[in-house]
Amino acid sequence: MKPHRLVSPVFFVVLLCLPVVALALPDVPDDPTLAATNNTITVSWKTVADADGYTVFWGETETEVTNETNPLKRTNSELGLTDPVDADVDVSFTIGAASGVTLEPETTYYVAISTFESDRDSALSGIESVTTDADPEVPSTPANLTLDLRTDASITISWDKAADSDNVTAYAVSVEKRVAGVFQSVSLTPDSPIDVNDPKATFSGLDADTRYRFRVTATNAQGNSDPSAWLVVDTFAAGQTRDNLAPDTPILSQDDHPPELLENLSVRVLFDGNNDGMADLSVYRVYYGTDPAALVSQQDVAPEDDAVISGLTEDTHYTFRVSAIDTSTNEAPQSDGSVSIFVEEVHALLDDPETFEGGCFVDASQGRASPRPLAAIALTLCLAVLGFAVRPRAVALLLAVLMLLLPVTGHPQDPNTIGIKAGFHRLTDDRYRDIYGENAISGTLFYQRKFQGPLAASLEAGYVKRTGTKRTDSGQESKAETELILVPLTASLTWETTVTPEVILFAGGGLDYWYYRETSDTHKVDAWDDGDYGVAGYHGRAGIKLFTRDPYFDNKAGVIFETVYSVIDRFGDNAIDLGGWTFNAGVFHTF
Repeated sequence: MKPHRLVSPVFFVVLLCLPVVALALPDVPDDPTLAATNNTITVSWKTVADADGYTVFWGETETEVTNETNPLKRTNSELGLTDPVDADVDVSFTIGAASGVTLEPETTYYVAISTFESDRDSALSGIESVTTDADPEVPSTPANLTLDLRTDASITISWDKAADSDNVTAYAVSVEKRVAGVFQSVSLTPDSPIDVNDPKATFSGLDADTRYRFRVTATNAQGNSDPSAWLVVDTFAAGQTRDNLAPDTPILSQDDHPPELLENLSVRVLFDGNNDGMADLSVYRVYYGTDPAALVSQQDVAPEDDAVISGLTEDTHYTFRVSAIDTSTNEAPQSDGSVSIFVEEVHALLDDPETFEGGCFVDASQGRASPRPLAAIALTLCLAVLGFAVRPRAVALLLAVLMLLLPVTGHPQDPNTIGIKAGFHRLTDDRYRDIYGENAISGTLFYQRKFQGPLAASLEAGYVKRTGTKRTDSGQESKAETELILVPLTASLTWETTVTPEVILFAGGGLDYWYYRETSDTHKVDAWDDGDYGVAGYHGRAGIKLFTRDPYFDNKAGVIFETVYSVIDRFGDNAIDLGGWTFNAGVFHTF
């Protein structure tokens, strides 16, 4: 019995010691703070007293950290701490290439830490997250190099601070000097360091009356930006406040850059100034005249402006050359090459009353007689007048009456159809095509009324917009832009044939009255302003309607394909025909 009494106290001592052992685990460190770059994460925390070291756990998910998937275990000495270590000492560790870890930019990572003593580890701290930065880029290209000051021995230049100036650590200025007509690199150092927040540079000890050029490159840890454009600067002549160096001669080429004919007997002269970046360039001087050997007229043009020469004589051949002048009045020789052009008046399509007039009809003397109808009844009156004026087409007068008739009782189809069409408008008039091109997209809304038997009448309103360039009477192309808007109004009578309940073929024709408006910088021709409200013509059409079998539409909808040929020339009185071929496709609904 005595041994039994002896074992019992030992057992209880062991049980009492177990909690003490458990309580002896290392303290849990405070939650870490994180700071990231594009490829590193710096983890900072306060030390725990008596710890031998710390383990950093990281991952792209919280689960990876909780499962302690990626441990980075470091002793106090590896962390730069000297034992014994007191509590609450700042310590940090960097996750990155130096610790054998590759981090991706613009990625969120999760981090926690624990303490270890001998072979015992504490629980994890709280889990913190941070997102790495994007990869830094090389700086943007320096811009707007400007000459601030020049003397006979020094030049000061400045440029805009880069938009990403926080990403710039330095600027480097390349300098070249022109010797015997060729720029050569020279080694020059600015008089003082360049301030990245107020970038400018002064170079002293330069040769007098000499041409230099400068360009700037921005630098950071990732590399260099693209170099800026060159800034070309001439030092003053010795003891003077001017230089004696003329700009370079501009370059003209009839083949590469022929002059452009504009409105009002004007010409735009195109050339390569050949003085890019010249700080003291003042003007380009354009010499011109009718005798290539003696160009007696001249006009100065600012470097940033177009060289437009106005007030020229119609039907005359002109030649042009160009020189350059700087602020010291030094003038370059005139260009070796010259360009020439025959100057003619340019015209749009509708700006000549000899070839185009609006209105509905012509009287017995073939003079213009505009009915000037009210806008609301313009098309109706036009149809009536056309019917009497053009006897072979008098049958078209029936359209105005037929549109008012009621459908025959018991007609097997819905009498009304509405729809929308889109298509290509292809021109047949050569002058029209030369100015505005061959094709344009058109849109049309239409309404159709079905009558007894195969007869149907319809009204349509369309829209066509074109842009082009004016031409001379001889066909020479200009650079004077013009715009034409057409709103075709048409009334048609068609004959329809039912092939199957889903397929209907149709053909017919009718009368047109088209509103027009043509505008450019110097002219405007508007049917409404003219009081004619449009120009008349006629058309023929043929096509097919296909009804859908989808029960949702109850056999009341479908698609339409048609070809229309129109002649819009006041029945031959105009030399300009606004019509042509139109190929339409659209959808419709009957009711």
